[in-house]
Amino acid sequence: MSEHWNDTLSAEDVFPTSTQTLPHSPTPWQRQLPPAPRFVPFLVRCRFLLTLEMGFMAWFLFFFSTLVVFSLFWFWGNGRDFLPECVAAWETLPTQGWVTESEESGLSINDVPIQEHTFSWISPQGEEISGKCYSDELLSQDEPVTIQRSGKAYRIVNTTLGAIGGNPWMLLLVMIFPAAAMFLIWLAFRKGGKLLRLLAYGETSPALATRQEPTGTIQNEHREWRVFYTFQDSGGKLVETSIRTLSPPSLEEQIPQTLLYNPEKPQEAMILEEYLPETLTLSESGDFQLSAKSRRILLWLAGLAALWGMGLWWMIQR
Repeated sequence: MSEHWNDTLSAEDVFPTSTQTLPHSPTPWQRQLPPAPRFVPFLVRCRFLLTLEMGFMAWFLFFFSTLVVFSLFWFWGNGRDFLPECVAAWETLPTQGWVTESEESGLSINDVPIQEHTFSWISPQGEEISGKCYSDELLSQDEPVTIQRSGKAYRIVNTTLGAIGGNPWMLLLVMIFPAAAMFLIWLAFRKGGKLLRLLAYGETSPALATRQEPTGTIQNEHREWRVFYTFQDSGGKLVETSIRTLSPPSLEEQIPQTLLYNPEKPQEAMILEEYLPETLTLSESGDFQLSAKSRRILLWLAGLAALWGMGLWWMIQR
């Protein structure tokens, strides 16, 4: 078989153009679907908006990366370190304090060890107040120091409240992964929203796959294909649209597929068989229902969200 046949296969390679005719009778799924607008259950909406394709992995990345970022700044950082001095409003206290202990924190930035300082000072009411701060300089025990205050936070001047300090590059570095996860979630949400609109309001038509070509993308060791479909809209006009899929239909068999399209933009379409029966099922009355696999995926996502919330709660309690 030729390389061209492996990469790009069109209906013209199988059937002469003169014999290609579009199906006029509705497909079995098309007969079962009620006319628009159709009711789309809440769980089906959740499945398409949150966990379709890369959506589940994006949520997993978001939960994991935000826990890492939160723990990093909760245990070793402080938000005031990243605020400008004028915003944090650090006030220098008139009474000096003293260092009670100064030792290595076990962390380093750019190969420079970070020192952890414990200090005390006497408030105007005569109460001894202790605090902890960090810097890259080792201070001597009982060394007199100048204390600064911002709200209820105290530190030695020229130090930071958190071990990682106010390094903006550190902040940008650790925020890359949550930002990437949010971008993937937005893409999944955007695509899922389009598909839900087609399920609810799309017009139906039988469609034939006329040609297909690889997109160059590999997902789960499967090649992604762009399949071109031709169908007839409600006005009798022939329209060609393309669908990305990992399981392209057989062009030799020329089995009509159930296509849902936007009547205002007929090129915006989906093939219903792509989501039946793994993602969706249809009841005898034509109502959309979640498949057993989709229910398990949503349960997994709910479990991840619960673990994520428990992890945040645990860190806050500590």
